[in-house]
This record gives sequence, C-alpha cells and structure tokens, in this order.
Amino acid sequence: MMAGIKPPDVVDKHVRESSDLYKAAEANVFADAQAAITAGADVNTANLQGVTPLLLAVKNNNAQLVQLLLKAQADVNLVSADSSPLHEAVRTRNAALLEVLLGAKGNVNLMSDGKSPLHVAIQENFGDVVDVLLRKGGDPKLKSAVGATSLHFAVIAGDRAMVEKFVTSSGSLNEQNKNGKTPLHIAAEKGNIDAIKVLLNAGANTNVKDTWGRLPSECGKITAFKMISEHKPGMKYEYVTADDEETDDKKKVDDKKKKK
Repeated sequence: MMAGIKPPDVVDKHVRESSDLYKAAEANVFADAQAAITAGADVNTANLQGVTPLLLAVKNNNAQLVQLLLKAQADVNLVSADSSPLHEAVRTRNAALLEVLLGAKGNVNLMSDGKSPLHVAIQENFGDVVDVLLRKGGDPKLKSAVGATSLHFAVIAGDRAMVEKFVTSSGSLNEQNKNGKTPLHIAAEKGNIDAIKVLLNAGANTNVKDTWGRLPSECGKITAFKMISEHKPGMKYEYVTADDEETDDKKKVDDKKKKK
C-alpha cells in the first residue's frame, strides 16, 4: 500500500467515529461526544450544509462540550451555509460563550450569510453582545453582502440607543448600501421617527438619492416626509420619552375631568 494512504478499515472507522461525534453533538450528549473524540473522530466533521459539532454545541448552549471540542482543536472559524459558531453564540445571546470562542482565535469580523457577528448582534438588539464584540475588535464600518453598515442595521433594529451608539462610532452616517440607501432612507421607510431625529441631529445629508433617484424624504410616510424635507442645517430635535408620554396622557385625562 502506498505511503500516506490509510487502509479501508481505518478510513471506515474514522468516518464512523466522526459521524458518531456529529450525532452526539446534535443530540447534545457530552459523554458520547467525548467517547467519539477519544476514539479518533474528526472534530471538524460537518454535514452537507457545513454544520460542525462545535456549531451545534454552541447552538445548544453546551459550554462543557464547546470546551471539549476546542481542546481537541475544533476550528472556531468554519462557516456553514448560513452560520458559524461565533454567529450562533450571538444569536443565543451567550456573551460568555462568545468570549470563549473569540479567545480560541475566533475571527470577530468573520462573515457568514453576508453578515458579521456584530451585524447580527445589532439586528437582534443585543446590547450586551454588541459591547463584547466592539471591545474585542468588531469593525462597525464593515459592510454586509448588501452593503449595509452597522448603522444601517441599528436603524433596522429600531432602538434609539443603538442608533445613537453607531451614529458616532461607525463613521458611516451617509454611507449607501447596494441600493443606494443611506441610514436616513431606511429610517424614513420604517417610519422610525426617533432614528430620523438622531440621524438629522448628527448631520445626515437629506439630499442623497438612492438607486431609484429617491431622496430620504420621498421614502417615508407624511410625518417622515415633513420632518426630513423641512429640515435645515443646525436644527435639533428632542425625543419624547416614556415618562413624557405618560405625563401627556395624564394631562389629557385631567383635562377631561375638568370639563365634566
């Protein structure tokens, strides 16, 4: 037999043990996974979609199995058809496990399904996970497959605090995605008045046209249209807080009582 080529029985055993490891990870059974690794399983074995035992362990929030696989040299940066161990740690909002993966040479800016872990964390509005990723070197200027920046994703998520975080740190206030849309276009489309206020207060350009020649003011409903089209440089907008809304509601009730 030629040097370097394993006998058929050895190859069959390796495939079998690797399959056993995948099944154990899928079933979330630590003891079976440990036995398969001890027997020589390939820790980076994957199904047809590229899903590895490590990705499954992260998805199942099994920190013990994750540590076992990492100790056996599982590759943190292997990407499946639509995810990766890092992206799954973000989706399950497991900041501690995410830190473990990043500490095992995980690429904080790894792209999967056209998005970085930071893009996913912002989209899910997981502030604690966003903070971990930024602290570990997540790039807020990195674009997704469709040209969206962190600020685009923050506007899509709709949380004002998240928009405020990235309006200053991303350096992409007027950046356009592949459809020519700036964050202000997106905010107008979604009717997100708070996001529009944040963007305008930060100096967003109201005259950028998208691929179809539309201004941000032409992408929204009447409130967004008026706010953007009537905006002048230097104008600042205040935000209505939950307490303000509660006070306004109470005032309306008191006024009704006085009229009776």
